[in-house]
Amino acid sequence: TQNDENYGIKEFITVNPVEHFMIETGKRQFKGYDDYDDLLRMQFDLETEGLNPKKDCISQIGIRTNKGYEKIIPVIGEGEEKFKNETKALQEFFEIIHEEKPDILSGHNIENFDFWFIDERLKLRGSSMEKFTENIFPHRGIYKANKQKVLKLGGEMEYYTPTIMWGTTITDSLFAVRRAQALNSNIKKADLKYITKFAKLNKPNRVYVPGKIINTTYL
Repeated sequence: TQNDENYGIKEFITVNPVEHFMIETGKRQFKGYDDYDDLLRMQFDLETEGLNPKKDCISQIGIRTNKGYEKIIPVIGEGEEKFKNETKALQEFFEIIHEEKPDILSGHNIENFDFWFIDERLKLRGSSMEKFTENIFPHRGIYKANKQKVLKLGGEMEYYTPTIMWGTTITDSLFAVRRAQALNSNIKKADLKYITKFAKLNKPNRVYVPGKIINTTYL
């Protein structure tokens, strides 16, 4: 209460009821799966011409699953042609998600960037991510929730707006890295290129191409 001398002091952070139940009981989200490799996991990544969706176009969409599916969708052309091809690329991207039906859809910083960027690009067309996908998915389109969620990082909190897709769990690997940073001060950055090298997950033959020439290099 406000009369308590400890009022306002954060001694601990509570978790939401679902997390609390799973921690307390040891139950898992995917019942009957002892090995999460049995689930169909899909990862995706956008390459963009810049960080401002009001003027920067998507140049590539990369998709991969743990079951061997791989696809890169390039967005080529200039001006109006590229704008139209970007629409076609997004249509193909969401149709692939619908056809593959992943149990888990994930990426790095997709909540605060990739999904947001897609939504903003579609708004330029008088649409939105939800409207654009509502005819592809049988129950409801993919959309951004109205209410923010909290990412707990030790004694700190970060807020984000979750993306909702009916029947699919969406995860963001950036969140795992940010939580690891709260425990390990040796992790200096959370971007994908850095953390892949830090965790020694980068392949020996990995070639890093500057973002501005990724599309032309691929083509």
